[in-house]
Amino acid sequence: RGGAGSGGGSLGKIRLHAVLAIYGLARLQPKVFHPFWTQLLPGDTPTMRRGGQNQTLMSILVSDPAPKVRSAVAMALQALLQRSRTYMAAAEERRATVSSFL
Repeated sequence: RGGAGSGGGSLGKIRLHAVLAIYGLARLQPKVFHPFWTQLLPGDTPTMRRGGQNQTLMSILVSDPAPKVRSAVAMALQALLQRSRTYMAAAEERRATVSSFL
């Protein structure tokens, strides 16, 4: 009983290991996540619904009952953001170029 920091037993462990897998990949191959950026992080629309649909790393960080899972999400977010500086800079540059023509 207790699972991943008293957050749902077996399901908490599954969530923890899933987030740890994201963290590991983000540390080693952050480019893998670039096509999925909007699925991992919320955009302009509210996507913090509970129940499996539209869950993002941010929604898990805010609402997961297991402290270990929330901590792992924070580590994964840090790895994603830190290792994706080049990607984010290029995206910001593209956005500035597109909006300058409007």
